[in-house]
Amino acid sequence: MDKRVFLADPFILCENGKYYAFGTGDSKSFKVYISDDLKKWKLLPGKRNGAVMTIDDVWGEKWLWAPEVYKVNGEYIMYFTGDVHISCAVSSSITGPFVQTEKKPMCENENRIDNTLFIDDDGQGYIYFNRWGQNGGSEVWGAKLDKDYQTIKEDTLFRVLGAEEPWETIQDSITEGPFMIKHSGKYYITYTANNYKSKDYAVGYAVADKPEGPFVKAAENPILRRPGNFVGSGHHSFFKDKDGKLRIVFHVHHSEKKVLPRFMVIGEVFFENGKMKIGKEFIIPELMEK
Repeated sequence: MDKRVFLADPFILCENGKYYAFGTGDSKSFKVYISDDLKKWKLLPGKRNGAVMTIDDVWGEKWLWAPEVYKVNGEYIMYFTGDVHISCAVSSSITGPFVQTEKKPMCENENRIDNTLFIDDDGQGYIYFNRWGQNGGSEVWGAKLDKDYQTIKEDTLFRVLGAEEPWETIQDSITEGPFMIKHSGKYYITYTANNYKSKDYAVGYAVADKPEGPFVKAAENPILRRPGNFVGSGHHSFFKDKDGKLRIVFHVHHSEKKVLPRFMVIGEVFFENGKMKIGKEFIIPELMEK
């Protein structure tokens, strides 16, 4: 039995001594996996077979991707892509169900994907996501959010970065899956470049003094490419474990010769002289029987 946790675009939230993992699966629902130690995971029990949201709960007809869940103002907000539009849904519980009281995307007139939330120390919320640039490539953009953290202030849109470096354009012109963290007063936005089918799908980062930038890409990019025996490493997120250690969770290809289904891997993140680095030891989560 293959015990790997087949979850793409993974996101982990540590809550009340447990870890909850969300990610892309069958494209018509989002399931949650639960763990005490990051190594052994179980699917949420119940009649919905682990699903915390289905396509029937929200706007759109297909292509549910890349969920991220945050506890904000006493409720849980899931940010996700549905039908090539960024959306969000709300629940009173981390295990759902997540629903939209008004079924609509966060932006109705433009295709955008891979939305992620960042809340600065002053409470101002920002959303970062992918847009398609004039050259047809995928770029990372951002905008401020209203106080509900669900409404985009479209007049604050700003471009973060695009695919310009040689390592970012090995296969197509793509930068996607952004994630923002703040460290020592600096803003670090991480992203994945290349087509997800590429073995060189890889993670880099850029730094700014403000959430809106300008962002300067790190000279040592990429910081995560073909780690260990893995290929296709990317579309990641960060979280702090029970000991307060900063970690990264990302997906990799099924094997050297096969892309799908992708599975999640967990590593460590640390900083040296302002530079972000990924540790060389990794956890491969295992799915336990019910």
